[in-house]
Amino acid sequence: RTVHAGRSACKTPTHGAAADNDRDLATGRHGCRNVASQARGHVCIDAVTLVAHQCFARELQEETLVSEGRLIVHRSVYGEVVERMVAKAEALSVGPGVDGAEMGPLISERQLARVEALCQVGVDEGAALAIGGKRVADLDGYFMAPTVFSDARPDMRIAQEEFFGPVVVIIPFDDTEE
Repeated sequence: RTVHAGRSACKTPTHGAAADNDRDLATGRHGCRNVASQARGHVCIDAVTLVAHQCFARELQEETLVSEGRLIVHRSVYGEVVERMVAKAEALSVGPGVDGAEMGPLISERQLARVEALCQVGVDEGAALAIGGKRVADLDGYFMAPTVFSDARPDMRIAQEEFFGPVVVIIPFDDTEE
């Protein structure tokens, strides 16, 4: 799934339409999910918290097959969104749920290896690995570090394939033509 973060500011988005201010979450066209429709009443950057929760939360990983994996962010707020997503990823505790961790393991060794391999593809294709990209070395099990890629392009495999793991790919844009 893809989330758009646009350039008009979000005080209270209405029905997914972009507001006229500076940092709104933009449209959900082309099958993309619009965070604005879920972020009513929150300031825009709080949408980063919402998206981070949807990407990394243990209960969502366990109960759904879908998470938000791509963010398409207007360049005017791009640096701030990347910084906030990295901070959210750094702050997460990873480990067994019985120990109170916020993010648990992937389903299998095979899936963990697939996510790691796709992360390496992202690096090889030129995306910036802001954080993560590898399994958590000091834990037994299938634990993947929360991962954030920035400076990705829509033509990259990491922007087109589903990870089914705790990975967010952030793609900048300048105008709606992109």
